[in-house]
Amino acid sequence: TASDSLQQSSSTAKPPARAGDAPPVLLMPDGLTYFHVKRNGLIFGASSARNVSPNTVVELLSTIARIFKDYCGTLSEEALRKNFILCYELLDEMIDYGYPQVTRTENLKSFVYNEPIVVEPVVNTGNMVNPKTASAQAVHKPVISSANSGGIGGKSAGGGPQKNEIFVDILERLNVLFSNNGYVLNSTIDGCIQMKSYLAGNPQLRLALNEDLVVGKDVPRGSYGGGSGAKVDDMNFNDCVNQSEFETARTLSFIPPDGEFVVLNYRITGEFATPFRLFPSIEEVEPKKIELTVLIRGEM
Repeated sequence: TASDSLQQSSSTAKPPARAGDAPPVLLMPDGLTYFHVKRNGLIFGASSARNVSPNTVVELLSTIARIFKDYCGTLSEEALRKNFILCYELLDEMIDYGYPQVTRTENLKSFVYNEPIVVEPVVNTGNMVNPKTASAQAVHKPVISSANSGGIGGKSAGGGPQKNEIFVDILERLNVLFSNNGYVLNSTIDGCIQMKSYLAGNPQLRLALNEDLVVGKDVPRGSYGGGSGAKVDDMNFNDCVNQSEFETARTLSFIPPDGEFVVLNYRITGEFATPFRLFPSIEEVEPKKIELTVLIRGEM
């Protein structure tokens, strides 16, 4: 069985360096392939006996986690436990005999009949610069309108009108390689513009970017718009985005889908001002013992 194979493999394989180092794709001696992703402390897993694309399965598991969050309002163990029937219904519509079917939040609405049980999350607002603003990650309202008519997000519990809201996040992930003396050897930025929409009536939105934005690694600064604005190596857009005005006016138009979605992704390589620098120091204190000291200096 799969459990016997897992036990046999774990007893003969080299133990991991630390807990949580298991790769997202694991091929077992019995021919089965196991996949998993971690989201908010939860593990979403799948297995396959066929030679399927690992990227496809990992993307499917990430999509399942995102849809569970859209319909439950928050992604946590308690939310999944209280909304087990709803999640089972969603999973039954998304996957049929192991094949993905419907994986869009708005398309699943017509197949879902259970209403979510809202679990109030603990939101830390102490780090917000402006208390009137909130990030898309801090929004924990289900996308089902009947659930949104309750006392969530400042709406009346008597079933008042739905408040039209849209939340925008600009998320960036920095990957920087420092030398032993603190100099930057390699640096990249992977960023995205993420939105979460609660707009009624499917209105068309227009997103205006910096007119001096330069797209292309080999394009010199100032070649578009006559200025020395931001420069990105490449960008890719959500399939709902209309790019007809992007080249001429750096404007995007789109009809936002329900739930949380990424409008665009971008990537920047090369030199940029890092928010901090690392200065490592290694000292051999004994023949079989070394001390590693890492000094972090803020550059903001």
